[in-house]
Amino acid sequence: MLIETRGETRPDFTEEVDMLMDEIMKYRADIIFVDFGFHFRGEGVGTVWNYGKINIIADHDSNEPYYGYPKVDAKYEYKKGQGTVIWDLNPS
Repeated sequence: MLIETRGETRPDFTEEVDMLMDEIMKYRADIIFVDFGFHFRGEGVGTVWNYGKINIIADHDSNEPYYGYPKVDAKYEYKKGQGTVIWDLNPS
């Protein structure tokens, strides 16, 4: 998945995201917190979202457009500083 940000085409991080998902699928996690030190955070959030077995995704550095985070309605969004967003994928 390539994401256009700041006029630059991002590299293809498919291999890295696949490795991340291999680890996530080993566990029955309800919450995933995305704040690793790599530039494929947005791709990671999107893939976890599509995986459909996680209840809550929280990510950090959401104010940094280069990371390619999805623009969807969030349960909680803290816009100060680096930014943090929490999505509740199974609201009751």
